[in-house]
Amino acid sequence: MSLPSEVRTHQTVWIDVPGGRTAAVRYEMDGDRLVCFGDDGLSGLAAGTQVTAAVRGLAGGPLDAMFWVHLRELRPEDVSLALVSDLVGDRSLGRNSAEVIRNLEGIRSSRRLVALEG
Repeated sequence: MSLPSEVRTHQTVWIDVPGGRTAAVRYEMDGDRLVCFGDDGLSGLAAGTQVTAAVRGLAGGPLDAMFWVHLRELRPEDVSLALVSDLVGDRSLGRNSAEVIRNLEGIRSSRRLVALEG
């Protein structure tokens, strides 16, 4: 099952985590999957877990799409530094390119990276 087209125009997906809470997770598209850090709001989810996900308009706007996803663990080396940089967002990662690359590699190796796939 593929993801709805609406995911291509958002940066945050709302995941209904078992136990009755919802986690807002920043993501980036990588082909036909959503890639995100899985050590914050998704830390209690095991690989293979199926959950509902939703994308909404700005500031809690109307629901654009709701869909099922499966969580899959990613190996750090399978996630590009460019994708990690996009996930980190607009924050300073160093004073020069060598420092930025070193910090991105550190983030990539120390954070849990997951894919949300349809």
